Amino acid sequence: MIDFAVIALPRSGTAWAANFLTTDQSLCLHDPLADMPLDELKQHAGGISCTAIWMHPEFVYDNIKRWVILERDISEVNQYALDVGYPPINESAINMFRQLRGPRMSYKSLFAESSARDIFEYLLPEHKFDASRHKLLASLTIEARACYVQS
Repeated sequence: MIDFAVIALPRSGTAWAANFLTTDQSLCLHDPLADMPLDELKQHAGGISCTAIWMHPEFVYDNIKRWVILERDISEVNQYALDVGYPPINESAINMFRQLRGPRMSYKSLFAESSARDIFEYLLPEHKFDASRHKLLASLTIEARACYVQS
């Protein structure tokens, strides 16, 4: 079973979150569905930070212990899609993302120490939040190669 997940649409902090939640004691895979089928993914005992897992809500509910859903303005997400040559996310996919159950917060919460601490301690309750590491990571722009999934 997957220990934890950060779930979001593209360009909503998932690459940054994967780095933030990978420590000397935890591994958080970024967008694992790009390389791994669901059957294999459910064997992962660490965490994931993913822009596509929301398309599989029953998998989330049945195979992930704890998750948070990061939200970003849809127009910003769609502008990114257009900037890299993909179509915008369609309305039915947006509705599907919005229907996923779980705690929701702005993706900007990752970069503010107090809310990032809350996210970290919720997803990794056995680990100690490192404020200095968070401050260092918050000063970085971390991006994955262009990846876009259309439902």
